[in-house]
Amino acid sequence: MKILVLLLFFSICIVSYSVQIEQNDWNLPLYTLNTTTQQRNYCGTNGLNIITCFNDTVQRITIRHVPAKKNKLLSTIDLICFNSLISIAVIDANTENNFLYGEFPLKLESLRLDNGNLTSLFNYVDLSLGFNNTIVRNQIKKLILYGGVSKSENVNIYFSTLSHFSNLYFYIEDGATITNQTNFNFINDLNETKKSSFQSITTYCSNVPSLDYNNVILNYVEFTYLPSFDYESVSNYSTYSNVVSLELNSNKNDQVYPFPLGLSKIPPGNQLTSLSINHLIEKPPYFIDLSNLDSNISRGIYTSNQIEILNAGNSFNIDGVFPFTSFPKYLDSFTFEYGNLSRLPDFENIFNENIEYIDISNNIITENITRTLEWPGRTITLYLRNNHLKGSIDESWCKFNLEIYGNSLSGEAPSCFVCHINSNSFAITGNAFSNMELKPPCTSVILNLWYDNSTKLLFLYGQDIGFARSDFKLSPSSFNPYCGLLDEKVYENVRNGLFCLNYSLPGPVPLHINITYPKMPSNSPVKTFEISAYNMYLPLINSVSKDSKTNLYTIDGQYFAYNSTVITVLVDSQICIVVSCNFREIKCLLSKNNNNNKNNMINTNYLLSVQIMNVSSNFNLTKCPNDCSGAGICDLNLGICSCNSNRIFDDCSGFKCIGDCTSLTNSECNFTIGKCECISGWEGDDCKTQLFCPNDCSGSDAGNCDYITKTCNCKQGRTFACNTDCLNDSKCNFTIGKCECIPGWEGDGCSIRPKCQNDCSGGDAGNCNYITKTCICKQGRALDDCSGFACNIDCLNDSKCNFTIGKCECKDGWEGDNCNTKQPNCPNNCSESGICDRSTLKCLCDSDRLFEDCSGLKCIINCNNNSICNNKIGKCECLSGWFGDSCENSEKSSSESSESSESLSKSNKTKVILLCTILPSIALIGIILVVISLKKRKNEDQYKYHIKLK
Repeated sequence: MKILVLLLFFSICIVSYSVQIEQNDWNLPLYTLNTTTQQRNYCGTNGLNIITCFNDTVQRITIRHVPAKKNKLLSTIDLICFNSLISIAVIDANTENNFLYGEFPLKLESLRLDNGNLTSLFNYVDLSLGFNNTIVRNQIKKLILYGGVSKSENVNIYFSTLSHFSNLYFYIEDGATITNQTNFNFINDLNETKKSSFQSITTYCSNVPSLDYNNVILNYVEFTYLPSFDYESVSNYSTYSNVVSLELNSNKNDQVYPFPLGLSKIPPGNQLTSLSINHLIEKPPYFIDLSNLDSNISRGIYTSNQIEILNAGNSFNIDGVFPFTSFPKYLDSFTFEYGNLSRLPDFENIFNENIEYIDISNNIITENITRTLEWPGRTITLYLRNNHLKGSIDESWCKFNLEIYGNSLSGEAPSCFVCHINSNSFAITGNAFSNMELKPPCTSVILNLWYDNSTKLLFLYGQDIGFARSDFKLSPSSFNPYCGLLDEKVYENVRNGLFCLNYSLPGPVPLHINITYPKMPSNSPVKTFEISAYNMYLPLINSVSKDSKTNLYTIDGQYFAYNSTVITVLVDSQICIVVSCNFREIKCLLSKNNNNNKNNMINTNYLLSVQIMNVSSNFNLTKCPNDCSGAGICDLNLGICSCNSNRIFDDCSGFKCIGDCTSLTNSECNFTIGKCECISGWEGDDCKTQLFCPNDCSGSDAGNCDYITKTCNCKQGRTFACNTDCLNDSKCNFTIGKCECIPGWEGDGCSIRPKCQNDCSGGDAGNCNYITKTCICKQGRALDDCSGFACNIDCLNDSKCNFTIGKCECKDGWEGDNCNTKQPNCPNNCSESGICDRSTLKCLCDSDRLFEDCSGLKCIINCNNNSICNNKIGKCECLSGWFGDSCENSEKSSSESSESSESLSKSNKTKVILLCTILPSIALIGIILVVISLKKRKNEDQYKYHIKLK
């Protein structure tokens, strides 16, 4: 029999060899010719572009049309002779029912069928052929179906029909009519002996098929749901353990579909790393936990573990709350757009440390932001665009690649936006930040530079250094904007935090560079920063000076830093606190206690050390005389004082006189107090005013003036001498004989100071204004007598300053030094059924409540017989066959008890039935029989009577 089949096959090929076919005669016999027959030179065919050849063998065939006639149906036998064929495309052709089963040429890689009748392809196939292992089938890479769905409203596709294809691509033609009755169903009829090797599936569908018995990793699955979609079939996603990437779309944009909850049932150890949903999603029945999706496929430039919800819709939330509780450990990208969320998710607790990108834009989130955003892991991109967020954001948000435009935020924008607003205004536009209109200067940039010897790369990092590499320019400029991949390590730029600089020219890497921010606000004090790699230069100290009053040291030199946290200054082993720094200058403040110790040193020389990161330099200091008496700048290089303008002498211990009395003969300067001392007969700050007798001795009738002594020699009876000396610039009123005190003095001789309230609580608290008799409190003290401690900041939100301790006392619900921060609250305000422990932000629920937010009701009694407590209503939900408050009663035992009781009463009921039913029935029957008998007798009498008449 086999021999006859072979002879028949070869006879067909021989007949075909002998038939001459014209070039444009593209009919069925053409497809049955073997390339080895050489009957026609296929590879010489031109014009219709339906045959592609290589080395005189046919490799690709496009069949444009086969009429829909029974004897013209395309069969795989028509193609099997082309043994070098790798691609077949059939356009507007009609095929035999079992066409997809093959056999096909062994080298075939791609089969495309356009605009065919899918019913003939799938609905009328012989399913047994799919399990017939005697048919030789090679694994074909691609099956492409384009169109045909509108011609075949109800199609069932069995996996056994497609199991020998690796990649499936089913597309709907443009303009196809799709209705609720258009069904395109996939049926997985595979088993242990018949498995598939699907590597990718792209199709429209009316259901989600199971992927059991697919024995390879399925790299990509894309479903486009039809209107007839079976919602219950999403449970089959639990079988998608070997799927790497899943994309879900909708053929009807306004139709709402369920979330693929089956994904949360996939066992650990799965392959899924990418989920993209681009259709409206209905409200989930519960909060979704996707932590089971634990695939940790190696990270690289082109791969990521991502979840995208691109068109969530109004329903995909739980009362406005983010519908997820946990995500995969290795998730690094998440998008949730065009939803209806009213609150931000709990970023820190829902997302894991590997997350790099979060986009929750185009929702209606109205939350009032008051919190600092902490993140345990990577610096991430965070997009919250086009929501309704209120409140303010602090500097903690600067470490993110943040875009938050189109919201209602207020307060001051963080410094990262102040410094780079001209190049990143789009990121925060559409808000109401108070400092953006004022265009404040940028003063917060802190730059650091580090050189990696192993990779020859420079790393620029710090605070407010720019959102993008384009925000600054480098000199020299020959640095690549990106470092790329080196030694399998990704050097990624981090907005506002880290930039990698790769020198592109041969030769040594410049380790001393200038960084300019051309778009920084024009009123910024510094726009160009000179910086060097900390680990490649020793700090160079040129000179050191000290303000002897404040103990402020000024260190001039090179190769310093803009970041005070990497600088350590020691003055003779004592820490000098850095208050400002840049590449060429450091200012630091030494404790006065430490400085006093230095003043008492016998040696005049001591050591200053400057350490930048891990490198340091020392500088010998020479002490100035008397430490410049706290009234000058000490040049610690030379040990010479530069005195303040009002001081004099080498140690600045003297006070210059206000007036120029040093050149006069009638006075001399007292450098101890800084005043001119006039000789007799002269007065004034500069002793240039000559003294005359007071009031010209009231006229000659009262006395005479001694012009040498400038005193009056009074005549007898013309003076009222004061009994005591009039001190402190007071004068004697000779009219009354008493001293007239100037303001600030009192007493007979004007020698007593007035008293202030409580003596201003001592000299450490305040000083008395003797003129007004009021206290002038020192910084940090308050109240009329300076006995209280001032709050150094304004107490906000109706809070008051407690002058006893010097701190603001906040109203309930507020906290912070100035009561400007709302106290955090527990979840859902503990559902008003518990107490919020603000130290832990956890609820202490009432005794009848449970759950984190006290929203659940405990059942009053234990639920028996495997029943479950319904925590929404606080009652037991019994299993079938049980009832009662605690499900303690069985319907079976109740039924038996009822039957027993019923049997006991049956005898009594029987008696009643006999008395009340049977006996009356017997009596009734008897009456009826009597009536019938009487009637019958009457009829007989009437009959006899008629007979007689006749």
